[in-house]
Order: sequence, then C-alpha cells, then structure tokens
Amino acid sequence: MRPNFNHIFYLLAILISCMGHAQVEKLKAADEMFEGFAFVDAQKIYLEVARTGYESENLFKKLGDSYYFNNDLEKAFEWYDKLYELNPDQSKDYLFKYAQSLKSVKQYEQADQIMLAFNALNQNDSRVSRLKSEGDYLEIIEMQSGRFRLDSVPVNTEYSEFSPSFYKGRLVFASNRPVFSIMKRIDEWSNQPYLNLYSVELSDSLEVVSEPVDFLKSLNSKFHEASPVFTKDGKTVYFTRNNFVNNKLERGEDGVSRLKLFKSEWTADNTWSKPQELPFNSDNYSVAHPALSSDEKTLYFSSDMPGTRGMSDIFKVDILDDSTYGAPKNLGDSVNTEGRESFAFASENDLLYFSSDGHLGLGGLDVFVVAIDDEGEMGEVFNIGEPVNSNKDDFSFIINSKLGKGFFASNRGEINASDDLYSFKQLEDLMTACFQYVKGKIYSSGDEENLSGAKVELLDEDLNLLQSTETNSEGEYQFEIECNTTYVVRVSKEEFSTSEEFIQTNTDFDTENTIDFTLETGVELGITEVVSGDDLSDLLQLDPIYFDFDAFQIRSDAEIELQKIIAVMKSYPELRIEVGSHTDSLGDDLYNELLSEKRATATMNYLVDIGGIDRSRISAKGYGESQLVNECSNDSSCTKDEHDLNRRSEFIILNENVLPEDKKEE
Repeated sequence: MRPNFNHIFYLLAILISCMGHAQVEKLKAADEMFEGFAFVDAQKIYLEVARTGYESENLFKKLGDSYYFNNDLEKAFEWYDKLYELNPDQSKDYLFKYAQSLKSVKQYEQADQIMLAFNALNQNDSRVSRLKSEGDYLEIIEMQSGRFRLDSVPVNTEYSEFSPSFYKGRLVFASNRPVFSIMKRIDEWSNQPYLNLYSVELSDSLEVVSEPVDFLKSLNSKFHEASPVFTKDGKTVYFTRNNFVNNKLERGEDGVSRLKLFKSEWTADNTWSKPQELPFNSDNYSVAHPALSSDEKTLYFSSDMPGTRGMSDIFKVDILDDSTYGAPKNLGDSVNTEGRESFAFASENDLLYFSSDGHLGLGGLDVFVVAIDDEGEMGEVFNIGEPVNSNKDDFSFIINSKLGKGFFASNRGEINASDDLYSFKQLEDLMTACFQYVKGKIYSSGDEENLSGAKVELLDEDLNLLQSTETNSEGEYQFEIECNTTYVVRVSKEEFSTSEEFIQTNTDFDTENTIDFTLETGVELGITEVVSGDDLSDLLQLDPIYFDFDAFQIRSDAEIELQKIIAVMKSYPELRIEVGSHTDSLGDDLYNELLSEKRATATMNYLVDIGGIDRSRISAKGYGESQLVNECSNDSSCTKDEHDLNRRSEFIILNENVLPEDKKEE
C-alpha cells in the first residue's frame, strides 16, 4: 500500500558528484529512505534521446558535462567526441574539455592537436615580460627589496674578508690579512697577501662573540685557501685552494695556476686529514666555491670547465654512497649566463643562492636565488634585491633558514675597496617564483545577487585540484597562481549549475586576473525530486522552444527538446503535464492569447502524434502575455532580450505523486 504524503514532497537533490557507480548506490539508498517519492533522472532522459539518434550540440554538451563535472572523463569522451564530430568549431572551454577526455582514452596525439586549437583561442594580450625585459627588471628588484636588515661584523680589516661558512657554532671565513712570517708572501695577481681560513665563535643567535683565530693551520697552505663548506656533522670539509699539490704549485698548459677543490676529514687524532683533491679537478681549468645540498648528496661548485656557457658556471655532481662522485652537470641556462656565476650556497629549505654579473642586477656581482624542486631541477632565478645587493660586488651569501640570519661579503665600503663581511636578519620571505592572482565575484543569474558560500576550486590543466575556497559574504574569491601556467577555475553551489573558466597566465609579474561567474539556477544533469507544479523545462534544462514569427508550427530545432519531454513521460507512465505557451507583450493582447493557444496545442499534438503519449496525460493552455516574468508589459521600453524571456514554453507537472511502475507498491 502506498503511503499518503498529503501533497507534501520532501526535497532531495542528488548532486552531479553522485553519478556513475556512486550515483547508483546513493540512489538505492535514497529509494530505501524515501520510498514513494518521485525522481526525474535528467541524465538518463538525455541518454535516451541521444540513443534514439537525435543530435544537437546542446544535447552532446549537456551529456558530456554531466560526466565531466563528475570527473568521469572516459564517459565524457563519448559525447564530446560526438560534439566535435558534429561541429569542430567549438568554444575554447569545450576544446579544453574534449582534449582532457581524449587523454583519458590515451589518444594523446589528437589531444595535443585539440590543445593547439585551444591555445590559439586562449592567448592573453601580454606585455613584454617584466622578468625578461631590460626595461622592467628594476621593478622586480624593487619588489624584492627591503626583505633584509644588515649589520656590520666585527672581523673586518682593511684587507679582504669573505666566503663565510657555518661550522659547529663558529663562523669560518677567508681573509688575506697579513700573518707573521719571516718571509712575507704576496700574490702576484692582486699584490696582496694570500688567503687563509679564520674562525670566530657565534652565539645561539649568530652574533660574533670572539676574536678571529686561525682555523687549523693544517688546512692553510702558503697559497690561497677559501670558500669552505662543512657537512652537518662537522667531520668533512670541502674547500678551494690553488693548484698546490704535494708542496708544489702546478700550472696548466698555458702556464696559469688554476683553483681546485679539496676534501679533508676529521680524524681520530682530532685533526684534519691531508687534503685530497677531487677527481674532476684539472690543471687546465678552475673548480672552486663548493656548496652542499640539504641532504648532502649533491655538491655544487663553480668552474670554467668544458661545457661552461660563460666566464664561469655553476655545476653539480652527485656524491655517491661509496664516497665517489658522478659526472659534473651544468645547471643550465636558467642559472648560468655568458657572465660569471659563482659562490653557490644551498639552504636547508632547498633554495640555491649564488652570485652573478650575467643576470640583470644593480651592478657588479649580485646575489640571486633559485628554488630547487624535488627532482633537483632549478626554477626561475630572482635577484634578492637591496640592501644585500648594491652597485658593487655582493657575494658569498649564506643563511641559517631556521633563524633567518646569515652573512655575506661585499666591497661596498667607502674607505677602501676591500671585501667586508656583513650580517643580516631576514624580515620577509623572498619571491622565488613569478606569481599572479586570479580573483573575482560570483553572482546568481536573474537577480545578480552576490553568492556567498559558493565553492571555488583551482585546478591545473590536467584537472588536478590545487586549491579550494568559498566565496565570502560579498561573493568574492582569490587565489595566488604562477606565471605562464594554464589553470581551470571551477565554481559550484547547491541548487546552481557548475561553471568553469580557463586562464592562461602570461609572464608579467604580480598581475591580477579577474574572472567573474554568474551561476544559473539548477543543478547539472542528474537525479532530482519533482513535485506538482514543477516545470520540466527547468528540471531538464531545456533550450527555449521557439516558433517562427506569427506561426505555431513545430520547428526542427524544437523537436529535440520535445523528445526529452517524451522520454520523461515514457519513463514515468503516470506523469501528467500541462503544456503552457506564453508570449511577450508585443502586439495585441487577444491575438497573443490566441497565438499562444495554437502553439500550446501544436506542442501537445507533437507529444501525442510523434511521441505516442496518451492524450489524456496532457493538457494545453495558451496564456498569451498574462504571466510575464518581468516588467516588460505593454508600452514598456524593454530590450529585445528582455522581451524574449517572456516567450517561453512550460511543461508543468499536474499530479501530486509520480512513480515509475517498478516503484509502486500494491
């Protein structure tokens, strides 16, 4: 025996995310909980119409979307493929959806072709990139500037101090300050004493709290030593030295003595072992300025070895488990230029700092930063700005990323041109990627009200979810996004259709991209409960059923919409409807009423004669201009589009409870 619901129907919408297998399971659960309620499966209706051979762009779009927004791309492919076959001249959003569905069935070559067409329609009118043009690079440096506070370090002399390095609570650095010796040794290139390694004690906050002392004479030779880097356990050091091996200064084929990298280890005798040169050194090119990755499995260094792009490049080499080394690899064009790149330092948070006079800067060597990804690849290079950088040489930057403190060297001093050490406190994170913003407002159609609480998702071009948020009370949303990247912004809210837009960002830094959405009332094709008085036009998202001017014959473009009504009525044998036809206010009132009667009757006759629906289940009524949906009455100044809103057909459910035969209970 069927329950009596006294004309009250509990509203239930099974959203688009419940389609496919999950949809079936939820529908079963809903049937058990709400046995006897009437549901219309709009997706099923569209499928039935399509399977009978009817074709239209709207039909295929709706079916494709019903699966696409459920992330069932393989099923979406069937309908997007038919859509493209019917008309390949599609808008950019459907080209994108089609390309994604092609990938899901592994038709990658065709997907690439469709993406080419998509990109051709999706190009932004971009200014010349600020990151690449000489005219705008100072703007980027200015944006980056002011993120450090500098201070002097009480170790500086009239000679050079540079190449700082952290070591077990101390700061080790290179200096060419004179040392007591019977015979004073002078570097013929600089006419200055040779460099040696010194150290000072640091407090927990990295303040210098002692006077400089020699850093173990066993590592200092009678030639240059500089640029040390230590492993975290303090048991291994890599450093730069002249080509001084076995107490002999070696020279290359051109008679020049180059720089080499050496390694020494802390021994059980509490001293450093005899330095050993690394296997990729050469007498004919320099290898210098070592740096260790955060996991200590990669050694970075500067060299002018074969394969160098400019005067010196930064390379990397794998440190293998047996303490041997892989083959040196150039860091590539993103880091290296035709100029000098040197003095690398890799921080604990996987940022590589280095100095260069080839990248655009403020003058001389500037300090730059680049993010290292999980695969060890380098991102976009950024100048770290003032006050670290100046119009002089600024280099050998190191930082404790946890404390945001560190040291670097510069020859900016006013008294002399020697290199001095400076300490710094980082005040703000550095920009390490070109970023932009996408923002906008979400409105509801018709009343144009702000939609708060709408779900806004940011997806990559492969539809992977990156970020998600909800609109605020003003209907606003915002995401930070990367430059030169394709994104999808998708908006959804219960009782509204899902909408999405695509954005291909350009290479202009800090650009604000605005994408507003107006959501239409109604969910995607899916299962929706119906009650007496509902309009099937809304539930099935029918396109307007138009008639030729001053005519009432059914046009071919209206047939496919009426086929959806026929499919519903065949699926639900007890369903009874009223076909209502409405006109705008243009013309004589009585004439409009008669014309609407003829159109309603013509529509009913089509459902009966073509669709085979029992005439007793359908009534027809023409309302003329008596039920306008807006203020466009006689003598109004409405636009054509506003008048068109009143020219509509409705299919109103008349019975109180609608059930398919297999759901009835005796």
